[in-house]
Amino acid sequence: MGYVAGRRPVREALLGRRQVSRIYLAQNTAPSKLVDEIVDDAGARSIPVNKVEKQHLDKLVGGVTHQGIVAEVSGYPHIGLSEMIDSVREKDKSLVVALDGVLDPQNLGAIIRTAVGVGADGLVIPKRRGASITATVAKTSAGAVEHANVAATNISVAIDRLKEVGFWVVGADAESPTPIWDLDLKGKTMLVLGGENEGLSRLVKSKCDFLASLPMSGKIESLNVSATSAVMIYEIVKQQT
Repeated sequence: MGYVAGRRPVREALLGRRQVSRIYLAQNTAPSKLVDEIVDDAGARSIPVNKVEKQHLDKLVGGVTHQGIVAEVSGYPHIGLSEMIDSVREKDKSLVVALDGVLDPQNLGAIIRTAVGVGADGLVIPKRRGASITATVAKTSAGAVEHANVAATNISVAIDRLKEVGFWVVGADAESPTPIWDLDLKGKTMLVLGGENEGLSRLVKSKCDFLASLPMSGKIESLNVSATSAVMIYEIVKQQT
């Protein structure tokens, strides 16, 4: 079991695939339409709603901003890599986003929110050496994580297997001389983004078909990984539309 904190994340958890076993609502929480929807939905599904002190919610979720509401939920339902591959095998165009060593849960949440927002077919995160799905990720994604198809597996293996079903693999690399919009991304595309400090690992970089960057003409050398992902994801979607 775990926890999801915040009004929108709790609402999306009720609408998603996880089992919600209990809602904790801070006493004297300001009324809102979203809170009313959560309480009504919980009541209709016989999910207990417990009114507690705000300090109790603080203890449940640590430093996550909870807006006076927390849900106790089952573990995150990752999908298998084979299931993801089966879902895209027959498609002419597709987008899968992979994260190679992204450590900041807020970056992970922001990337998931963008990927779900554009209708990406899936995300791949590493089992180790990367951020996992936590209450912070759920909050930063505004609940989008509840509707994402996330596989937790070896990134190198995922690249090999997606190539077998027709994917071209594009790695985000700030040192690449090729802007991402110079690539043909109309078909099945796997976008791989590296970690905040190290970028793509040597092995993952070697497996990419192309490396692409976002040209920077100002006084900074690069964007952070979540901002980079948003620009690159939308370029892929533009070409595939």
